[in-house]
Amino acid sequence: MIKSLAEGREIIRNSFKMEEFTPKAADKAAWDEAYSRYTKLQQ
Repeated sequence: MIKSLAEGREIIRNSFKMEEFTPKAADKAAWDEAYSRYTKLQQ
């Protein structure tokens, strides 16, 4: 049984290979616009 949220997170973290995603420079404008929409949703 998982005893805490921290323990559960550690189990998940250790269960999968970490991958980093970096958008291509050509797509920067689209990412910037999407981020702008996202930040507006949080207001």
